[in-house]
Amino acid sequence: MLRNMDRGNRVAGSISAFSVGRLDSQFGVSRKQGGVMDFIEKARIRLENWITHNDHHQEEYEMFAEQLESEGKKDSSAHVREMIEMAAKSTECLRKAFKALE
Repeated sequence: MLRNMDRGNRVAGSISAFSVGRLDSQFGVSRKQGGVMDFIEKARIRLENWITHNDHHQEEYEMFAEQLESEGKKDSSAHVREMIEMAAKSTECLRKAFKALE
């Protein structure tokens, strides 16, 4: 597979107060006095969500490319596989951005 990050119990979609609380305990996110998250804390959450979201799509793309190929649509499958490589590169950029926040 194309992913390097443990997906575990990552949060996808919008961030609720409950989700942020879960992220606090799961990833040891520190809070400023008064319970307000700073920009870097929000950036970590946002990047992680985008990575998880992209990983999910990556799995769907791979299955779809296989289905196209099994139906004899090799050219279409090849184009989807090309897109899979491009999407993986963009996700890798997000992973690097996340790591650079450490």
